[in-house]
Amino acid sequence: MGLFKPAWMTKDSYNKKAEKAVEAETNQEVLLEIIKKAPLVNIRRIAVIKLTDQATLTDIARKKYDHYWTDGHQQWMRAAAASCLIEKSIVIDIALNDGDFEVRVAAVKNKHLTDQTILAQIAKSDDTHLVRIEAVRKITDQSIIEEIAKTEKDIQVLENIFSYFRICINHRFENRTKFHASRGNIANRICRICGEVETVESGVDWI
Repeated sequence: MGLFKPAWMTKDSYNKKAEKAVEAETNQEVLLEIIKKAPLVNIRRIAVIKLTDQATLTDIARKKYDHYWTDGHQQWMRAAAASCLIEKSIVIDIALNDGDFEVRVAAVKNKHLTDQTILAQIAKSDDTHLVRIEAVRKITDQSIIEEIAKTEKDIQVLENIFSYFRICINHRFENRTKFHASRGNIANRICRICGEVETVESGVDWI
């Protein structure tokens, strides 16, 4: 590299100049070098998001670049790659099977994952509530939401389901009574799980 190191080689996590330099970079070979060699994970993640080569993004998401990084942030690099993937089958595979929940969250949030059956499967079966929450937020089928609500025990997931019905009540007037009933059933489940109504009311807008 010569006598002068590029800005992205900084070890100063507050160096905004380095971030801006990577954000402005368009050369894919340079971006790949940054991904491999930059000391800071935030700099590397910016470079990943700037990548356009889907094969490389897939390799990063599937751990083939993990050996380049020794700072323990591999999952954040892979999550950034998963969020940029286009091929639906790959996104679905990662969302269902990746071992790191951060990567599964990124895959679920990926705009190319819209399959309601897959989202329902994730919302019902993923062992991390943060992943289930993201799946619930993308489900548009009321019957699927109601089915999930029958067995879900995590308060945060149920609160997201509750919010879904609140939005439905506000925007789908023809089904107002039905949505009120569904929301009421979920509210009762939240109360039973918490053990007392007051505990839930302090954190959820019931009206």
